[in-house]
Amino acid sequence: GALGGGRGGWSFWSAQRVVAESTIKEAEDLMADIIEDLASYGIEIREKKIPLRLVDRSSLTSQKGAMPHDPAGYTSYRKESILAGVISHEDFEIFVLKGMPRQDFILTLGHELMHVWLFKNGDHNMSSILTEGSCQYAGILAISKYEDEENTIKPSGGG
Repeated sequence: GALGGGRGGWSFWSAQRVVAESTIKEAEDLMADIIEDLASYGIEIREKKIPLRLVDRSSLTSQKGAMPHDPAGYTSYRKESILAGVISHEDFEIFVLKGMPRQDFILTLGHELMHVWLFKNGDHNMSSILTEGSCQYAGILAISKYEDEENTIKPSGGG
């Protein structure tokens, strides 16, 4: 999982709803909910429509720029400028591994949406450690509303 397997972090309960059987519409609806949840923390993602692709592992790892080790998601960003930057256009596309448990999916999608926010609002020279740490934090914020539901997450280590 995205947070590690119970080594002092969070551990997921075993009975989980899997997103694999869900439709892209259900995944897009969940993404809209996560965007709304992140906005409540001041992370406002204003893009009208961000394409979401549910893909298998080989498709995910083949994305240019995707992390080569066990990726769960990837955000593609492209910016085109014309007239010396007077007019610019940005395209985003989010790829998420299909078949993950719902909690992993939410965590990953929150993480990837933070990449969108950082592309739009962040310092493009920010260190990768700070970038990925910020994205992990956004993923945790995204999943936090589900903490009290049955079969979501609980602190590991006897909690």
